[in-house]
Amino acid sequence: MAVYTEILPHQQWGIRVTLLGDSARVEAIDGPKCTWYRVNSELSATVHPPSFLERLRGITFEDKLRQEVEAKRTYARLKNSEAK
Repeated sequence: MAVYTEILPHQQWGIRVTLLGDSARVEAIDGPKCTWYRVNSELSATVHPPSFLERLRGITFEDKLRQEVEAKRTYARLKNSEAK
């Protein structure tokens, strides 16, 4: 298990990526100690390894993870701009 947290200086919202075995959980977080339970996909998503068809199309786990991280970064930027 590995955890990566990214909150820019002077910002409230950021992201947290937790690697769990062969999957990852990507979350938009409200502060470094934020924990969500049963939230919508706007705040949290689980990224699984690519399916057989995704692998045939050349999609990698890294591609899927980067896409979800960027989506959560966008959400965190939006929430930070709303807070100002």
